[in-house]
Amino acid sequence: MFKYVPVMMRQYLLFGGVSGGLSAFLFFFLIEPDFTKALLTGIMACPAGFLGILVLDSSRKQSTRHWLNHRYRLIHDVTRLEHQRQQDEQELGSLRIELGQLQIHIREKWQQKDELTRQLAAMAEHRHLLQRDYQTTKGDEFQQVDHQVQQRQPDQQPIGTGLRGQDNSDEYTSLEHYQSEIDKLRHQKDGLLLEISSLKLERHQLQQEVQHLETTVAQLHRVSQPSIEVPSPANPPEPQPNPTTPPVLPPEWTNFMVQLPEHEFMVLKAIVELENPTPSIRRIAESQMTMPELLIDEINERSLSTVGDMILTPGAVGGGLAVSPEHLFWAKQVVITYEYLMH
Repeated sequence: MFKYVPVMMRQYLLFGGVSGGLSAFLFFFLIEPDFTKALLTGIMACPAGFLGILVLDSSRKQSTRHWLNHRYRLIHDVTRLEHQRQQDEQELGSLRIELGQLQIHIREKWQQKDELTRQLAAMAEHRHLLQRDYQTTKGDEFQQVDHQVQQRQPDQQPIGTGLRGQDNSDEYTSLEHYQSEIDKLRHQKDGLLLEISSLKLERHQLQQEVQHLETTVAQLHRVSQPSIEVPSPANPPEPQPNPTTPPVLPPEWTNFMVQLPEHEFMVLKAIVELENPTPSIRRIAESQMTMPELLIDEINERSLSTVGDMILTPGAVGGGLAVSPEHLFWAKQVVITYEYLMH
């Protein structure tokens, strides 16, 4: 049976038995110089030496097996983390490409917005010139036509009146045409501003995802280094908020902000930031050729359809107009986010 024991194990057993027996023989022979007793004691100590070697070898094998299992788990974890890092890098690359496309799209929209702004300014200037010409010249022309009509025969008076009415109608038709063109361009400009705001929000969300993925990839790079160590189970530190990023709005307030035209946003900003917003609101209303009360009603209608409540207190503009206290916080956040997206 001893022949089936491995060679290394045989050497351990032989060395253990011989060393144990020899140690016992020498110990007892030195204590009591009786060769026979010392020899018997050494022979009896040989099995104990064999048993000690077996116990030590079993303990060594168990420790080796435990170490190999631990090493296998670490290699498996490192392989899994490396695979996850590669997937995150691929997703990060896709997000960067999408972010670049969005930035190009935003630049194109800004160029269109600038072009529409220039066209709107040109149309407004042309309309102003037409109104000035109409006010300064048509009075004299009408007087001349009336004078000519009065010099004609009485039966020709209806014809003169018809010509004067037709001339006046043509001028008003021209003014109405230019006014409709200006309104159309203004609506196109507001639509582009809303689209730019939506794109900037989407770009901001993509930037946050890219930053999160970059942090994850950096952590995976540190974990997948050659040193075989168990990753620390401690929670990673939470990222500190970036003061240059806008606040995160709830979906209903985001929808409200995206629907706000620029002139209505200026009204909301004046109400939020100024103690007496009435002069500013009147100037904005005059620039839009409307009344302040209509602007307030439009903002309340938008908030009612998106937030579910009218955020501006009812009443005249001069009667202490303000944002409702329960909506004041998010109204301020809308102003901050809108200004961030517009710069």
